[in-house]
Amino acid sequence: MRNTDFILNIYEKKNSLSKIATQLLYGENFTIQKNYTNWIKIKSKYDNYIGCIKKKKFKPKVINTHKVN
Repeated sequence: MRNTDFILNIYEKKNSLSKIATQLLYGENFTIQKNYTNWIKIKSKYDNYIGCIKKKKFKPKVINTHKVN
């Protein structure tokens, strides 16, 4: 997956009050480790950091399936 926001905060735990451990910049790649109700556990491909992002901030890449004229 790829970050499509300018900056995406990565939290140590799946809690908004948890410390922001690091951030992903636009275009940085990551893999999804686990899905939770409101959170996603990810692993950064750049530095292998594991943390949690808010699910509402995650926008999966949309792949076009049809051409519209």
